Amino acid sequence: MFFCGLAIVLITALFWLDVRPDAFTDYLPTTLSFIAVGVVTFLGLYDSARDRAFSLNVSHWTYVLFFLFYAPFVQFLVATSAAQSDIGAFDHYAIWINCMTLAWCGIYYFFYGSPDLSDKALARPTNKPRSEPLMCTGWTYLLVIFLCVAAFGAIFLLFGVEVLLLRGAGSELTDKTADKSTFLIVNSVCRAIPVVVTGMLMLTRGKSKWVHWGTFALSALFTLVMNSPLAIARFWFGAILIGFCCLYIHIRKIRITGLWISVALTLAGLTIFPVLSATRYATSADQLNGVEVSNDWSSNLTSADFDGYAMIIATVEWARREGPSNGFQLIGNSLFWVPRVLWYDKPVGSGQMVAEYFDMININMAEPMTAEAYVNFGWLGVPIYAFFIARLFSAVDRRYWGKGQRELISVLSVTYPFLTALTIYFLRGDYLSGLSSSLSLLGSAALVIWVFHVSSRRIPTNS
Repeated sequence: MFFCGLAIVLITALFWLDVRPDAFTDYLPTTLSFIAVGVVTFLGLYDSARDRAFSLNVSHWTYVLFFLFYAPFVQFLVATSAAQSDIGAFDHYAIWINCMTLAWCGIYYFFYGSPDLSDKALARPTNKPRSEPLMCTGWTYLLVIFLCVAAFGAIFLLFGVEVLLLRGAGSELTDKTADKSTFLIVNSVCRAIPVVVTGMLMLTRGKSKWVHWGTFALSALFTLVMNSPLAIARFWFGAILIGFCCLYIHIRKIRITGLWISVALTLAGLTIFPVLSATRYATSADQLNGVEVSNDWSSNLTSADFDGYAMIIATVEWARREGPSNGFQLIGNSLFWVPRVLWYDKPVGSGQMVAEYFDMININMAEPMTAEAYVNFGWLGVPIYAFFIARLFSAVDRRYWGKGQRELISVLSVTYPFLTALTIYFLRGDYLSGLSSSLSLLGSAALVIWVFHVSSRRIPTNS
């Protein structure tokens, strides 16, 4: 029912578009290639979502659905690219990009393996029950609140109240900072700490319910203040929101298909994201007044929020002119944490590099994983990246849902629900931003979980 409803909503909406007249004549092969991508994507999404309420596999197919099929198909049908610099290549490259996407999907599906993630068949949906909880002590509550206060104070003292509360102020500060990696790491880690603390408190318990849930409420307040939708990037806010929903679904063992993530993103893309997009550049409270929000869903799909497909095309054109970087971008972006003072010619994000090359208005552009593959190794990079992404996602999904995870209170158990949503942004790109955010979340989780383990006591398994 979920799947049919999603398909009907997305497909029916296409009939309301003012379709270009040559879509079914001169560019019929391109139109058919988009339809082929759509069919493959829907099949992949259905296959991945039927057995799990959430997984990295579901997130992968959700990313392909919105950023490699639906949004670019709308852009093609209305002949409006989301690129901020017209290189005149959308119609020329679209059919080849769709073939690249089909190759990516086929290789990914083959090497991910069966969507049955456990060693033996389980009743659907297979949400593991809560087990092996920690019993929090007074020291646990004091230490985690101290961590939240310290994280809040660090951002406030280092960057100011405007950066703490408004995303535009943070972007403005980043533009003025010579070494952006330090700002990204400190900002992301500090904002992630109260998120992880709140998630851990959901998975644990204490002798006094009032103390435990009082601490939970306080950490949730820090989470909301430090990660409000006006203060952080939309992908991070969405990852937090979906992550807490996943945690709740897991703990309560709610029976639901993984398609709820796709449905939630569809609704958010039509309602919440346009509002947040209109406020993303505000650097003071005064600038929030008079913000104009577009309620035209088709114009939202052709905006810079869905620039990924256009950036793949721009990347292919960049590589045709300059040649692939032969892994230089991959190595440089993977070592984002190395200060630029020690590596003067350290590469910038691939999206920024391509945007600057074509003199785009905004250099903070997406660079989907297929484009990252192409910018590093050309056409050969697509199967290589698809293989490694498939094996990585398969291994993590199986460790979380299968027998491999013996410790529920672990970095994986706390971060996995948030990574399921963060994965969509990681694949959308660019790689540097997605990797820094993911590692910041994992690093924060390692610190918080260490505090829980040293200050709490484990409840015997027979209790």
